[in-house]
Amino acid sequence: MQLKRNSRASRRKGERGNVLAYTVLSALFLFLAVGLGVDLSHLYLAKTELQNAADAAALAGASALTLPAPEKITKAVDRAVDTMNLNKYNFNNKTFEGVMDRATQRGLVTFAINLAGPYINETDAAAAPDNIRFIKVLTPTVPVKMIFSVPLLGANQNLSAKAVSGLSKPGNARFCPAPMSAVQCNPTDSACIFDSGFWGNCGDAPISGTNPPRPPVHTYADGTRCDPTKAFCKQCTYVIRTAGSNGP
Repeated sequence: MQLKRNSRASRRKGERGNVLAYTVLSALFLFLAVGLGVDLSHLYLAKTELQNAADAAALAGASALTLPAPEKITKAVDRAVDTMNLNKYNFNNKTFEGVMDRATQRGLVTFAINLAGPYINETDAAAAPDNIRFIKVLTPTVPVKMIFSVPLLGANQNLSAKAVSGLSKPGNARFCPAPMSAVQCNPTDSACIFDSGFWGNCGDAPISGTNPPRPPVHTYADGTRCDPTKAFCKQCTYVIRTAGSNGP
């Protein structure tokens, strides 16, 4: 019995320090995991700041595309570059001019007639500015330093952002908010028109046609009344007519 007790005690002495080793390794992996999370959050915030700068620059540049053709390209680049440099990145303490001067930054601004491109540089766009409607802005590629994740991600991660902005596609027709009118009676009947105040600046909207006959005033269950020849009434049916594309 004494021999067995001595044997068990010897084995326990040989296992001393195992818990300490496991604890140190676990703490090391925990530290690396937390550090990786911190650095990834750092990258996410820096990328967001870069994207905000690109968005602002693209919008500012697009605001110049409505100017007269001879000057709009140069003005668009000026506004885009100036606005981009009003922003900073990396927790708002790094400037773009620290990695690229403004003259070189102008090469990061390109233009296109259509959203899908192809995009051309400032010089080519200025040579044919009439139909330019879109501007793309790319921020300079900037290094973001890693703090805890250097063994995994390296000392720096390079980030950039881009944004596109432009003019809306114009409509193919000009029209009043309500371009159609109910057709129920003779258009020469002065008593059978929608009031101008109802249509705003669109003018009187005559109700025309004699067949079917002029509908009666509609009375609802709650006692309210509506004249279908003076307004569009609920539960009433109308014949709709629009002017021809080549006529008044």
